[in-house]
Amino acid sequence: MSDVNINKKGWKYKWEEWEDEIIKKYYPANGYLKVLEFLPNRNKQGIQSRASRLGISYLTYNENYFSNIDTANKSYWLGFIFTDGYVTTENRWGMEICLDDIYHMKNFMKELSCNINIKTRIRNKFDKEIKSCSFQIKNKKMYEDLIHCGVIPNKTDMLKFPFNNILLKKYYHDFIRGLFDGDGSFVFYSYEHIRKDRNNKKYNRIVKEISFVCKSESFIKDLKDIIYKECGANFALKYNPKNNLPTLRLSKSDDMIKFINYIYSDVNNSDFLKRKYLKAQEILRYCLA
Repeated sequence: MSDVNINKKGWKYKWEEWEDEIIKKYYPANGYLKVLEFLPNRNKQGIQSRASRLGISYLTYNENYFSNIDTANKSYWLGFIFTDGYVTTENRWGMEICLDDIYHMKNFMKELSCNINIKTRIRNKFDKEIKSCSFQIKNKKMYEDLIHCGVIPNKTDMLKFPFNNILLKKYYHDFIRGLFDGDGSFVFYSYEHIRKDRNNKKYNRIVKEISFVCKSESFIKDLKDIIYKECGANFALKYNPKNNLPTLRLSKSDDMIKFINYIYSDVNNSDFLKRKYLKAQEILRYCLA
């Protein structure tokens, strides 16, 4: 493919580096029309052809997705964004999660009717290799809708539960499932324990716990109360001795059964993170045995 573009008058001239930079900046989010504002001597076909040569695609997505949280999936993904998503300045929002869960991000892309490229990266943190996947979208309407729903810049310390003015009560469990898929934990394992007071007798000890951590104390207290009112599971509110972060913890079998059945009550009709669902089912089977 040539680097030469033919304009409306039939003149041929090469693409300049500064023109490529304009395409890179404006084409992905706005398409050829925005580029034409800065390059009036170019044409639609030429811009699209040049963008393709540069490996740049025009992004498409449902910008009205968060305008009204009126489905189970929207409620779930709002909860997930509350924990693993973010909004920044300049009308940008996005998400970053573990690379092993990239299929989950792809499911969200389908839900948004979005064709954005998912980025991957590897970094070292505390001498441990961290692999993640992410995306970022610049769109003023989606940005403002998310802020209206409670996803604000530097949200961690200031989260507020999106009550009925934003989230319908019938979708609370979907939203909460999204929260726990983001920052919740389902722990279940056994290990060999030796009782020295009983002639060193060996037996298997079971460890099971469901937990959720959040910097916002008011949010986590509201979450604790809502879960109890909705399904009767009584989470204990603890403070991590290392960082003093408020944490919800659940270990009683009866409470675990109530909570797991609650958040996965219509799982066939909404999204969920598979690895946490499978761990939750392990806990449930043990508690019901």
